[in-house]
Amino acid sequence: MPIESIIEYTLHSNENLDQILNDAQVHPNLQVQGLKPVLSIHKDGKKYSFLNLHGICTCVSGYKVGKTTWIWTTVGIATHAIPNSLFESYLNLGDRVAIFDTEQGRHRCQLNINKFFPGGSEIAIDIFSLRHITTADLLPIIERYVISQKPKLIALDICSDLVHNTNDIEQSSFVVNKLAELSEKYSLHVLCSIHLSRNGEATGHLGSALLKRSDLVVRLKKTADATCVYPQYARDEPFPSYGFKIQDGMPVLMDTIPSRSKKATTHNKSGDFLAVATDQHIQVLTKIFGSADIGLRPKDFKLLLRKEYSASVSKIGELLTKDLQRYYIEHNLMEKRTGLLYMVLQGQQDG
Repeated sequence: MPIESIIEYTLHSNENLDQILNDAQVHPNLQVQGLKPVLSIHKDGKKYSFLNLHGICTCVSGYKVGKTTWIWTTVGIATHAIPNSLFESYLNLGDRVAIFDTEQGRHRCQLNINKFFPGGSEIAIDIFSLRHITTADLLPIIERYVISQKPKLIALDICSDLVHNTNDIEQSSFVVNKLAELSEKYSLHVLCSIHLSRNGEATGHLGSALLKRSDLVVRLKKTADATCVYPQYARDEPFPSYGFKIQDGMPVLMDTIPSRSKKATTHNKSGDFLAVATDQHIQVLTKIFGSADIGLRPKDFKLLLRKEYSASVSKIGELLTKDLQRYYIEHNLMEKRTGLLYMVLQGQQDG
């Protein structure tokens, strides 16, 4: 069904509002054993939540940083095609997984299949090259596949191709809500990727809507010889950062972040704020604001921020202090109200 038919689609899907409300109700007396994982990370004797059924994970990065490689590698690990010691897959024989690639042509996708799955896979996997499919047909095709095949994991590379305009609020909300509906109704995980915009955030209103709905947002950063994978947002405890590099044409996982070049370590950049653990950022803000809900004027805050961050993390100048202040607001660690800046207390950040 074309995305232009949003009104008709909504009216059709809401024929029985009582049933929809009943299905959405959460019952207090129903006991569950926790999240049902698809893929988790194990490190230093501890298990970290990564991909779970009924959830959405969004990978955000700049152009040509490694999103597609990361998508294919993650699916390869989940299907047991790529052995490693960092991840544990919970998929079993009889489960099904799919990659929907909207950027690469059939020939390049076929080359990727031959590279990532040379011996096949324990798990049934379907690869689709959708670059030639019109935008209006992409979401209905994906939905038809989910309904008919009941996969446990689908990967969408790139999500922005599902809308005509990433800044169209109605289209973006509709697409993201539909992905959330599919993950919930059919008990699967939706893994998707989207580009960074020029201001360093996920592209358009579509990106904002995805960040709201995602249980996990992964950020990729390119170094001289590897790609680093960081948890930008996580509803559960953030997983430890890891990396991968290409060796003999295949990705090789690294359970530690690759060391940076001298140029990267001596010249701090605003993008490096992401490489600093969220807990460390919170510690800096706590030193500045204290435990009380005290507001600070932006001018006073910048002076304290530069002092505390330079002392606790790394030295920054005036320009990077401004970037860091903006970073804290954009990442919901701080907010501005009535002209004053306030720290967003832990427990108020999810939502």
